Amino acid sequence: MKFNRVSISAMAGIAWLPLVACSASEDGMGKAGATSERVDQRAVGSEVDPLPSNEAPRIDNPCQVSDGQSLDPEKIKWKNSLERPRVFVPKKQLGYDEYTISIRETQVQMLPRGCPLTTVFAYGGSSLEYGKTIPEEYWGSPGASFEMTRGTPAHVVWVNEVTRPHFLPVDPTLHWANPNHLARPLGPFAPNFPAVIAEAQEDVSFVTHVHGLEVASDSDGAPEAWFTASKSRGPLFEEHFSEYPNSQPATTLWYHDHALGITRLNVYAGLAGMYIIRDPHDTIESPVNGPSALPDNAHEMPLVIQDKSFNADGSLSYPSAASAEHPYWSSSFFGDTMVVNGKAWPTMQVERARYRFRILNGANSRTFDLSLTPQLPLTVIGSDGGYLARATNAASVKLAPGERADVVIDFSSLKPGEAIVLGNAGEDIVQFKALENADDPQPPACSLTPELTGESKPPACFPKGLSELAELQPNAEKRTVTLVSMPDGGYSLNGQMFDSPISEQPRVGSTEDWDIVNISSDDHPIHLHLVQFRILNRQVLDADGYTKAWNDANGGGKLPLQTAPQNPAADAYIPKDSLPVSPAPAEAGWKDTVLAPAGSVTRIRVRWAPQDAPPEIAPGSNAFPFDPTRGTYLWHCHMLEHEDNEMMRPLKLGW
Repeated sequence: MKFNRVSISAMAGIAWLPLVACSASEDGMGKAGATSERVDQRAVGSEVDPLPSNEAPRIDNPCQVSDGQSLDPEKIKWKNSLERPRVFVPKKQLGYDEYTISIRETQVQMLPRGCPLTTVFAYGGSSLEYGKTIPEEYWGSPGASFEMTRGTPAHVVWVNEVTRPHFLPVDPTLHWANPNHLARPLGPFAPNFPAVIAEAQEDVSFVTHVHGLEVASDSDGAPEAWFTASKSRGPLFEEHFSEYPNSQPATTLWYHDHALGITRLNVYAGLAGMYIIRDPHDTIESPVNGPSALPDNAHEMPLVIQDKSFNADGSLSYPSAASAEHPYWSSSFFGDTMVVNGKAWPTMQVERARYRFRILNGANSRTFDLSLTPQLPLTVIGSDGGYLARATNAASVKLAPGERADVVIDFSSLKPGEAIVLGNAGEDIVQFKALENADDPQPPACSLTPELTGESKPPACFPKGLSELAELQPNAEKRTVTLVSMPDGGYSLNGQMFDSPISEQPRVGSTEDWDIVNISSDDHPIHLHLVQFRILNRQVLDADGYTKAWNDANGGGKLPLQTAPQNPAADAYIPKDSLPVSPAPAEAGWKDTVLAPAGSVTRIRVRWAPQDAPPEIAPGSNAFPFDPTRGTYLWHCHMLEHEDNEMMRPLKLGW
């Protein structure tokens, strides 16, 4: 097929309305039923009205720039208000909740008052704004949160309503959804390749994955289960709907697009949101007697943290510099603007009280090392899979892409009007500011962290701890996997391609120790679908020695491998002075994503069973409410640029 190459700027005029001033997209309205091309700002969660397209910028416009210049990030800081994501409203059916969620292209007010709108892909449907009682149809980025009840299954119908070309550069040299069956372009590609391939932008593919959910494979959002608005389908597509059991303990999960080879673009474009499971029998959040020691719902806030970059017209900027092999793919993305709950550098007005924050690193590539300035402790009560055994105070909490932390912050020491900033190693993210007319703080009745107990100090809120985490024992052979650098600047799991024959085939019910050996040039957050696991430790290894042994065992290390990988045991390459490092307190609970540092072995204990299955479950026993041996699951790096370029592999459970 012949490719038509058009410049990105030219394509903007063909594929969508240019983002000048604050004009809105022709069919992407935040609120259903609007008749004007202007966005109803109430629908996209903004407190301000956009400028008419023919109105000159206001004098105080923080986004006003000279021709050809980019936005000055410092001018837009703290001018947005942090907003609480809306919550999807289901239709109650007999025994389950039903949702219909569609994806549209729309425009939202990510930048502050007076700035242009930003084109995004948005999840939407019937949802409720916090504090309101009447739901509305709404599309936003991030999408509204799912608030699920443990034990109540959900039936979610996913609808793709995007009929215009993708507004970010699709790279058809990758292994990708490819709905139009394009032949792969041949390089080498010149630096700063100045075009997009129009046929690759058409028919945008989506499929949604709920990250961390125990779910049957046909509802897991497999990358090859993508579908388009024009009815193109991926090879693993079965239905437009997903069945979510919601059978696991209360926790903070998230949902996001997972389409093959374009996940980085679709998530960056807006397709992510929170998925919270609550347990009505959770004695921590809902004790039988008396109020919970945790902050109430009015003092709970999800924080979806992402980094983005913006062009002067408000549009999202994403790199498309060419390498010899790939015209648009880059190995990482780091934005210059922090966006929280869809708002650039927002401020949250807080009372002088405790607040609970469910924090998600929803970035493409960036790992956040979160801390408060001036310093206050971050009291961590949960990780990916729910409560820790005990709450712990931390000066900082590190979250790699895909990881979550359940954190309580006590603002009672702030003075009225005083501000404190949550940041990432010196980079500002979100500001918390005590109300000017804040009442005197109420001293907490008890301490969340037992180490603070003692005479003249409040008693521990949870003297027996938050959760009893079962001690797991391996009952299967240790599994060693290796993360390696690839010749094209990407990375690989075991030196294999995504569609190489499956090499990870654990038995359902078994408990395996995984040694994740990282001899690549980068740290990688590794995510396993279906299950939660426990981190054992990390240990620096002789990377050069292991690399030589791995190359020798694998035909000289020519990549990608054409045969099954041979991964040497890591223990033989541990220097004598290298001691194992226990997981940080914030990652000592159940996890579905773990950061594997370069030059190290990261050890995890993986049980192929539900999180709350009895510790003594044996290989060959299935405690899931579905058959996990039907179909395949995945393990992959959660740096989205990496997973889009082969750093993702299927795994299949057997009996």
